Amino acid sequence: MESQSQSSASAGGPRGASTSVSDRGSGGRRPEWEIGVPTLLESLGAFILAAPAVVWAASRLIPDLKAGGGPPLGFTLASALILTLAAHEGIHAALYRLSGSGVRFGVGTHYLYVSATRPVTRGTFLLVSLAPLAVISAVTMALALVFPNHAELPAAIFALNALGSAGDVVLAVKALGSPPGSLVVDRGDRSVVIPPGGQGGPPGWWASIDAFFRIYPIALTLVGAALALLAGGATLEFQGGSGFRLAVRLDPAAPAVAALISAAAATLIAARFGRGG
Repeated sequence: MESQSQSSASAGGPRGASTSVSDRGSGGRRPEWEIGVPTLLESLGAFILAAPAVVWAASRLIPDLKAGGGPPLGFTLASALILTLAAHEGIHAALYRLSGSGVRFGVGTHYLYVSATRPVTRGTFLLVSLAPLAVISAVTMALALVFPNHAELPAAIFALNALGSAGDVVLAVKALGSPPGSLVVDRGDRSVVIPPGGQGGPPGWWASIDAFFRIYPIALTLVGAALALLAGGATLEFQGGSGFRLAVRLDPAAPAVAALISAAAATLIAARFGRGG
């Protein structure tokens, strides 16, 4: 849940770093752990990683999806995108308002976000982050099963929301790794976890997660291209005077092999970030 918030906490330093915030009650300094909102490259990595599972779930959990006979695909996708954004951010906002945290909306470089105007508990942050994925998935699956002849729109909303929730899940996983009793402050370009009791820096695996999602799409592109070339499956075909087309022939297992190799390479490289290397 990308979000922004105004509070007395002051932030600075690199993503995943440990800085400090004034503790008015004691006059001392309390550490704060920064959780950077996923960059465009990290978001792409999470999107690519989640896509096969989302497509599989949409085809298995909504088995009665009918092909054709409905509105044009472009209209369905545009409608689904608008409804998904409204419902997703609306759920974030409703839960923040119910928690008494206040609500503010904003737009980032590649995302929309809802903020709480005051720090929230770790539990509230986790609930608000993951609720759109759980609620919208359940509702769209139910609608598609109840109205199988009109399942195109619910299926599209299901897929778009699941893919768009990848960043929320990453932030929630990081927040879940913070100590119980932590507070979370949202600041648009990053969220800040304030652990209780003056505990030290954030877990090293936070940096590993960020590095993995940055590396994965690059590794997948390189490995996929290498497999296509080694298999002799990429050819450039000229068609008389009408131009040319690029034909790529891959073994059906090649995408899975590329994904596994890329994930393994990204994991090994990202592990060094977690060790501070």
